[in-house]
Amino acid sequence: MVSGTYRIAPSYKKPVVAGGIFTLPKVFRWTPTLALWGATTGVAAIFFCDSITLLRRDVYSKLPIFGSYYSDHVDPEDTPF
Repeated sequence: MVSGTYRIAPSYKKPVVAGGIFTLPKVFRWTPTLALWGATTGVAAIFFCDSITLLRRDVYSKLPIFGSYYSDHVDPEDTPF
């Protein structure tokens, strides 16, 4: 009688996202960190681009909460033209 090891076994594989580099546990682990960095970058971009008149007039003045802060209301007697 020949005794041997059991060679036929089920093949378990991890689910693969984006070509094998990212697995679902890695994606779930990095999601909060990347979301925090993305939000911080967005806030920094808003502060750095605050002095650009085109963005102030076209984008920032239309924000629901902070729009009145960026709207340009100058009295007619204060304008030089």
